[in-house]
Amino acid sequence: MNYRQQSTANNDHKNKVCNGLSISADMRSRLFDQLSGGEKKRLYLLSILISSPNVLILDEITVGWRLCYG
Repeated sequence: MNYRQQSTANNDHKNKVCNGLSISADMRSRLFDQLSGGEKKRLYLLSILISSPNVLILDEITVGWRLCYG
């Protein structure tokens, strides 16, 4: 895999994780200090999930999130 293919694959993975955590392009463009507590938690989780860990242990990860149910 060359650099361009790897970069595209990394961007695809990042976009999938962002979509799964409801991290919009607007949120990604704001400074960290401008984010709410829940948005900061999602970005922390994003930084972990991007690395594709084998094991992930979470404790009350959704505290402070505004969850929407359909």
